[in-house]
Amino acid sequence: MKTTGGAIVSHESGKKLTSQESNKLTSFALTGRNYFPWARAVTIALKGCSKLGYVNGEITKPNASDPNSLDWEMHDNNVMTWLFNSTDLSIYEIFAYSETARDLWTSLKEMYGHADNSSRIFEIQQELVNIVQAPNQSFTEHYGNMKRKWDELRQYHPPAATVDEYVKREEQDKIFQLLTSI
Repeated sequence: MKTTGGAIVSHESGKKLTSQESNKLTSFALTGRNYFPWARAVTIALKGCSKLGYVNGEITKPNASDPNSLDWEMHDNNVMTWLFNSTDLSIYEIFAYSETARDLWTSLKEMYGHADNSSRIFEIQQELVNIVQAPNQSFTEHYGNMKRKWDELRQYHPPAATVDEYVKREEQDKIFQLLTSI
């Protein structure tokens, strides 16, 4: 996107975007089931506009007497707007009264970003076991679908505490990959 005379223009079509479209960080919304890919896309977008610090705590709220307080609040509200516009309405309604972008980000992570989400891990594993290339699906599309699921599954594996734990996980992953390729 680029700005021309105050209007935001999409690179793809060259058309002016509405204010609602220009306030989206990602092309898809957080549904609750897609937290990790959504959070990655939002993180990349926020880094791209130097606003990641508002959600990760690096840019802290100044004291009310600080002359930069109003600027901080304006930027923080912009980040909150982007985050809200990147969620489903049902999720927005749950978190609508968050005070800051950091509070909102932390609450979303606590609610949807559990690395120990056993039910989602099981769902992805079942999807991988049952995945079949559709007759009208290209190999590239089929491979992309499998890769997306493997990448999401990998997000749920916290770092191994020991070398033994790492080796055990790698062996389990290899066995699971063999089972899904049969």
